[in-house]
Amino acid sequence: MSITFTRRLVAAGLCVLMCAAACLTVFAAGNTITIKECDDLQITLPETMTAVTRSSNSDDPYFAKHGLSFSEVQEMFLKDDTYLQAMDDNNMVTLTLSYSDATTADFSTFSSAELAEVARNFVGQRNENVIFNSSTLDEVGKDVVWLYFNITVHDDQTGTDKKQVQATTVHGGKSVVLTMLRNDGDVDAADFETLHSISQTVKFPGSGPWFTNKKVIIFGAIGVGVLAVIILVIIIAVAVKKSKKKKAISRNDKILEELADKYQVRSTQRKPAEEKPADRAQGRSVWQPPAEDDGADEQYSYKSEPKEAYYEDEAGYDDEPKSKYSDEDLARLLGDMDD
Repeated sequence: MSITFTRRLVAAGLCVLMCAAACLTVFAAGNTITIKECDDLQITLPETMTAVTRSSNSDDPYFAKHGLSFSEVQEMFLKDDTYLQAMDDNNMVTLTLSYSDATTADFSTFSSAELAEVARNFVGQRNENVIFNSSTLDEVGKDVVWLYFNITVHDDQTGTDKKQVQATTVHGGKSVVLTMLRNDGDVDAADFETLHSISQTVKFPGSGPWFTNKKVIIFGAIGVGVLAVIILVIIIAVAVKKSKKKKAISRNDKILEELADKYQVRSTQRKPAEEKPADRAQGRSVWQPPAEDDGADEQYSYKSEPKEAYYEDEAGYDDEPKSKYSDEDLARLLGDMDD
């Protein structure tokens, strides 16, 4: 196998592994949290945000990082049906997730007109110090459909009002509410975009088509990468086997050529045996050229007794070429010996 072909195979394998690694990197981006108390609901937060849930321990770094009390956070969880609190690294933005039983049908079953009607029922109403100022409708026809609201929340302790953004949906008989607020001041348009992006990551167990399941995608990418590596190994093995076979054929051809040359040299190096006195005494037939001056026609006469070999090999002839293949190699090639 040529070096160029080997390099191409290795490069192809590296490309496959890099593609698989890139897929895993994309899926690993962000911070995905599974909330067991919410029927294993999953939500993915930006990399700049960390969170705690009802099952978090008191020694979780989140509390020390953001200067929060474990007991106060747990009390807030129980009071507001809240199961998650998240905050950015700069302690500027807080996100909460509430989870409770719903009294309406799933938003995914509504038409655009029906969803707009639900949104109008919220706007203008006051609910526990909360005013729904405006709404934005999500795209209908999806597995999980959201309603987004700009709200004003009155804080009884400070007597101030703060503008916040909220996303709510009903799915599987459960109501999920995401609320984002600024720890100091009102939210802005960027906060709304962040909330919208986070809401789209919420996954319910068994919901949505198979290609929205993160685990399926991850394991699928791993499977494709492993399959590609296996195929690459098979290709390399086949290429190596073919290369060895070609080398063996080339080696056998060289042996055959050397054998042919060897036997050709032997036949050309043979010469007539010299006449011995004993042959003359016994009357053995020996070819003699005709005399140059006898004037006879050019015919040759032979005596009987052709049983003896007319030619014989010169014993001890040292000019025969040396073979670089052993007698064992030659015997194996000619079929006299098994591998």
